[in-house]
Amino acid sequence: MEIKPLIYRTMCWTCLRPEKSCFCGEISPFQTWVRFVFLMHPKEAKKNKTGTGRISHLCLKNSEIIVGVRFNESKRFKEILNDPKYEPFVLYPGENSFCVESGEAFTKPLMEREKCPVVFILDGTWPCAKKMMIVNPELHALPRLSFSSTQKSNFKIKHQPSSNCLSTIESVYYFLRSWKKGGHFEPSGEKEHQTLLDGLDKIVDFQIKCAEDPNLKSYRKGSFKSPEVRQDSIKWNKRSIFFEKENFHHL
Repeated sequence: MEIKPLIYRTMCWTCLRPEKSCFCGEISPFQTWVRFVFLMHPKEAKKNKTGTGRISHLCLKNSEIIVGVRFNESKRFKEILNDPKYEPFVLYPGENSFCVESGEAFTKPLMEREKCPVVFILDGTWPCAKKMMIVNPELHALPRLSFSSTQKSNFKIKHQPSSNCLSTIESVYYFLRSWKKGGHFEPSGEKEHQTLLDGLDKIVDFQIKCAEDPNLKSYRKGSFKSPEVRQDSIKWNKRSIFFEKENFHHL
């Protein structure tokens, strides 16, 4: 009996995607004044095919990823949270969040305080993100930031629980757009920000092509449906998507 050797796919160790689906060379990373820290759920860290948090990180020079669930066990998380040069926030929707488009969101401009804003973003499925928010009381004490957008997610290969739910990479894009609209300092502009949405489009296009390719027998077929024809999930009519806390931190 002939034993065939195992053939492993060549991987890109930057984006952790197979080399044939890597588009790192097409990404133009840009600098932001806001520092973004992606708190990535371990399940999300393993999903290299469609991880929009990792692509966001590759687009943003001033960003990093911390993988975990309970971040009070993370030395790096504590370092950032307690660093005096940072003003920490968490990007998370809810009734008690502050819309960055409003110029009144901050009582005193951050630059006058000589503080650099660091924004924590929970990267995972919506149920995972909610769980991460619940089990991390350090995040409860941080001011919540949000942005206004009526745009539906273009992450077509994922079924969002609500029409106002966006992918991580879209959230960063609309946050930056709203941040600038609110008059807050940010050197990057729309041209650089478009890199984020271009990265999402490449992920979506690649996955749809894989689903439609009859030669890729190992790929799950028939999984893609246009968002317009999908049925809303019944469970999200009964469950709250976001974690709310009565006592919240004022800016």
